[in-house]
Amino acid sequence: MINIDDFKTQGYFTHSFTQLSALTEIKQTCENIAKDFFGEKFTTLDKYHEIIIDDSHHEEFQYAVFNQLNNDKKHRQFVTDNLEFFTSIFGADLDVQTNLYIRIARPNQALDNIGIHRDTDYGNSAYELSLSLPLISQVEGCGLNVIPKSHLFTKRHIRQFNREDVERGKAKNQMGFLYAPKEILDLDEHQLKCISLPFGTGLGFSLGLIHGQTVNHTNMTRWAIDFRVKNTFHPLTKNLKEGYYTPLNTSAIQDIAKDYYSINIDEKNTLNNVR
Repeated sequence: MINIDDFKTQGYFTHSFTQLSALTEIKQTCENIAKDFFGEKFTTLDKYHEIIIDDSHHEEFQYAVFNQLNNDKKHRQFVTDNLEFFTSIFGADLDVQTNLYIRIARPNQALDNIGIHRDTDYGNSAYELSLSLPLISQVEGCGLNVIPKSHLFTKRHIRQFNREDVERGKAKNQMGFLYAPKEILDLDEHQLKCISLPFGTGLGFSLGLIHGQTVNHTNMTRWAIDFRVKNTFHPLTKNLKEGYYTPLNTSAIQDIAKDYYSINIDEKNTLNNVR
């Protein structure tokens, strides 16, 4: 398990998971779709960037991977397989993001990334946790960047602008790219720490932590998935879309309470934050 005190101080943790079958299946799905799309031109995920394609074809491929992975929902199986770890942080009542994000960042392609940001600036709350899992082991400098302890920073100066390559509601936006990102103007890039990880190790962080990647400067393509986890009863902002989370695990007392209030409906109406 992680050092909880370090997590609370730094705002992030790394953890080597023991049950990896679901993550391996996700990796294999990516490889199989790449073979279907590109045939013999595809060799390995880390060398994906060596396939000569334009941005529209790359987006089409990534969207196909995104849709298949979210049809399969193996990220939820991954949480189930490693449930003891997640309940040690959140308790037994656990919600997991309904759809994951797939990140494919080719070397020196700025538009493959979503930049340095803080998720609480986009309608999420600090009661949520994001987990990033590489699908292939990362060389030094290939991982996600974080600013340790930045969840304790006060409000930053930001400038919002429109990304010409991302249209609201369209494929790239659905995949987690921001159509109107918020640039942190007073960002000290010297504070950024790159967390490069082997396959099977995850990076978890508070959504109040400043994190991200601008450009992948290594010689390999970065492949990772990420999704969010929360306690069922922790508060969310009003801006979060309906269905963003779905329950994965419930405590015995919640199950008992659901049975009780299904019979005593008039009493349920006096409660707050009850599903």
